[in-house]
Order: sequence, then C-alpha cells, then structure tokens
Amino acid sequence: RENLRLKVGGAIGVAGARHGGQELALWTIISFFNLMDIIPDGITAPHTQLGATGIALGPGSIREDKWIHWRTKEEISSLDMARMLGMKVTIMAKIVKAGIEVTGLTIPNPYEVV
Repeated sequence: RENLRLKVGGAIGVAGARHGGQELALWTIISFFNLMDIIPDGITAPHTQLGATGIALGPGSIREDKWIHWRTKEEISSLDMARMLGMKVTIMAKIVKAGIEVTGLTIPNPYEVV
C-alpha cells in the first residue's frame, strides 16, 4: 500500500455492450484508488467523467468503437479517450511529484505507529 500512496490513477472499463457495466467498473476502480491513497483522475468524455470506457465485441473491435460528444457533436473513439486519460494521468503525476519535491509535504500514513 505504501508504494501506491500519492500516485495518480486513471480508470478504464470495457464491456461487450453499451451500458454494459463500464461505469460501475470505473466506480469500483476509483473506490480502490481511494482505499490505497491513489489520486483518481478522469477526463471530460462524451458520456462519463470517471475515466475511459469502450465496447469490445471481439479481438480488435475496440478500434471501431466511437462515441459522439454530447456538447461538440464530434466523434471520438474509445482508444482516443484512453489516450487522453493516459496523457492527463501523466501530467497530473508530474504535477504531484513536483509539488512534493518543492514543498516537502506528503500525506501522513494514518497507520504508522508514532
């Protein structure tokens, strides 16, 4: 647990159908992040802000999965959403690392014996 503290995580869920449980899977992953003191990150995706989701009906079919963004009406693929999430997690991890280095602050471990 200690080596996961203050890391940044992004959740990705894939199912065999639209609304096939991806959002519940993302919530479960984010709950795990919270239990492990991992900082959860997400993206403003067409359908969820929890992470990236997609549909895979067979090998390689995730490449064909597309969503229409509700605001911009632009098409975006599930793989693009996963890439966006990865980039955002990378940026946030660098920000957290720099912040810890500059301030010297960290979140104390509540289970540490003092």
